[in-house]
Amino acid sequence: MTRHVRLAAAAAAVWFAAMSVASAAEVDKKALYRHLKKVFSAPPGVEFELKDLKPSSLPGFQSGKVEIRFKSRVQTQPIQISNDGRYYVMSEALTLGESKVPGLISTPESDTDGPQIHITKDAKMLIIGEVRDLSVDPDAANLSKINIKNSPKLGKAGAPLMFVEFSDLQCPFCASAHQALDKELVKAYGDKIVWVYKHFPLTNIHPWAYSAAVATSCAYKQKPDSVWKVTAGFYEKQEETNPGNIKERAMTLAKASGLDAKKFETCFDKQESKDQVEADIAEAKALGVNSTPTFYINGRQASGFRDFSTLKETLDDMLAEKTGKAEDKGK
Repeated sequence: MTRHVRLAAAAAAVWFAAMSVASAAEVDKKALYRHLKKVFSAPPGVEFELKDLKPSSLPGFQSGKVEIRFKSRVQTQPIQISNDGRYYVMSEALTLGESKVPGLISTPESDTDGPQIHITKDAKMLIIGEVRDLSVDPDAANLSKINIKNSPKLGKAGAPLMFVEFSDLQCPFCASAHQALDKELVKAYGDKIVWVYKHFPLTNIHPWAYSAAVATSCAYKQKPDSVWKVTAGFYEKQEETNPGNIKERAMTLAKASGLDAKKFETCFDKQESKDQVEADIAEAKALGVNSTPTFYINGRQASGFRDFSTLKETLDDMLAEKTGKAEDKGK
């Protein structure tokens, strides 16, 4: 390619991008918001805002996001809008690539929180869902993604049960589950279990959950045993905590747990424990966690929490499977 041809191609690309942005500016936002309200049967008080429009990887479309606000809650959804402003899809634009299954092209597992999409190479058939490999043990695959080295834990190292909790400190269901676990888990299984706590703050619906995760991680960083008291304190006072008083609440819990207040405040203000919180979040996403609480028992996922007796049935089965001793079941 000659220099002049390259310059012409670059100029054409710049012109195309400029024209795409111009088309995006013509989107009738008010009409879009009215349409969204009707499509999703939004109650009074819900507000929509279209943001960050730019040329999409999908030809003929712009990509952006829609911020959805209701009272104190904020949620963001991706959107694709045709350049003429007529059509839209509430989705990411996903890139297809070679699949591990012969004859298919697929979306990468890391591309979206939704199910994978697979298309036959002749484009005549489509499959939606995760491809399973019988040669891979799902529990072992999950365990390989879980790193407990820098996470709070209770119990005996090498115990036959490894119970990993992914939780959100602002989630009311997480509070109920954690409080029940705190009373029953170690008491029921003693040195047969190690309980590991990890953060997965749902920041799109819980505005102070991430800050609380940073605070508890600061507590763990300074004095590992204190983290359980700080964690319990956040769960106990969920209804009294908000984005405006989260630091005050964190400082109160730190002092009550015997931590050095000045060191804790510095850690909280500078988010010195952020890396660990982000590591937990990345780990949760790699595992496919999309709600809280989510538990992993020896690598096997158990989502949600109804009551401890129901969870105990799964724990007992996993213990019997691990030890191969029927007499251990339920003990």
